[in-house]
Amino acid sequence: MLKKLLSISVGVALSTSAIADDNSELIAELIERIDQLERELIDLQDSAGKDGDAVKFKKSAPTPKIYSRDGRSALEFKGRVEIDTVNVGDTTFNDGGQLEALDSYSATQINRLRVGLEGQFARDWEYEIQFDFADNINASDEKLDLKDANIVYEGFENTKLTFGYQKYAFGLENTQSSRHGYMMHRSFTDTFSPDRNFGVQHRYDSDNWAIRTSVAFDNGEDEDFGMFASRIVGTPYRGEGLLHLGASFLYQSMDDGDARWRARPSAKPMERVINTDKFDSDNQTAVGLEFAYQRNNFITQGEYVYATADNQDVGGDTDVSAAYISAIYTITGEMWEYRKKNGTFRQVSPANPISDGGWGAWEVAARIQTADFDDASTNIYGGSATDFAIGLNWYLEKHLKAQFNYIHGSTEYDPSLYEPGLEDDDYNILQARMQFSF
Repeated sequence: MLKKLLSISVGVALSTSAIADDNSELIAELIERIDQLERELIDLQDSAGKDGDAVKFKKSAPTPKIYSRDGRSALEFKGRVEIDTVNVGDTTFNDGGQLEALDSYSATQINRLRVGLEGQFARDWEYEIQFDFADNINASDEKLDLKDANIVYEGFENTKLTFGYQKYAFGLENTQSSRHGYMMHRSFTDTFSPDRNFGVQHRYDSDNWAIRTSVAFDNGEDEDFGMFASRIVGTPYRGEGLLHLGASFLYQSMDDGDARWRARPSAKPMERVINTDKFDSDNQTAVGLEFAYQRNNFITQGEYVYATADNQDVGGDTDVSAAYISAIYTITGEMWEYRKKNGTFRQVSPANPISDGGWGAWEVAARIQTADFDDASTNIYGGSATDFAIGLNWYLEKHLKAQFNYIHGSTEYDPSLYEPGLEDDDYNILQARMQFSF
């Protein structure tokens, strides 16, 4: 086929030379035909493969993927840039038992700058390594942040084993990549999610449900650190809509360690508005419940997390909690993709991107959340907070989106512990983001 195309191209070229003086329109038509045949030849060469490895660009992807000739190995570059701007009004923040007044301010910074590689080798093995440079750029004294460094084995049916430094599944928002966030930042429930750490994670999935079980080890700072986490999710109903249900469990042990829960009001570099401060604790437990319902271009979801820790300072258990409920509506009609193996959603891909002359995809979202970090029985007074956020998302291209959030919230602190005027407060936040990811 390739030789035939070459012969046709040469023949056409000779014919063009012979009639050049007779018919200029025919010459132009033949030259256009030659160009078309050349493009077809290149496409055929790419699809037929060569003796060596191949580099391929997908139509929708901004970076190449490298494949080996035998199909057993592949390499792909990954990255994400998020540039945020935020405007915060006067408010109060909790610096671990000390309330402080915060004047209004505006800031622009890089929220994430991630670069990494992921790939496949020997057919059944995958690997991933990823770093985040954002903190290193925003503050020169910060170190480079390792996000992922792991190896994955997929040789068993419906099963995946991940070894190394990794993120662990707990809850819907936390398990779902922040790249696919319908709001710029996760809710208060993310406070209870486990940090990345060294360990092993097992994933099993079937047609309607999936379970992840994880064990993490010493994190290099605490000699006797250990963690066990599990998340089970399922889709009991798939008809005109999709119903997702899930539950998570987390247990962390740490001899002679500290416990602390604190949260920002869905904005960075905003300070934490609720904060239990550190207290001596040997173990912590968290239980989370989640749901989501999707029908066409509409999704509603919610989570509730209850956490407890043994408080060695007073000899009892400190209990805290957080919850949210949200709704997402894609105005232009595109649908979020449900990924049953992870029990998460992937953001929409615009049907009419800017590059094709369209206006991209448009979406509105709303979320109300609350958290209570007070436990009088163990003398913990971190405060409580409730806020309401509305967002507008604009997907210019598959890998490029802009987000706009407005947040109004309020905090409450025990008036007997803090100076007058700082016990209760409201906050208002405007923020925007441009995100490019691949």
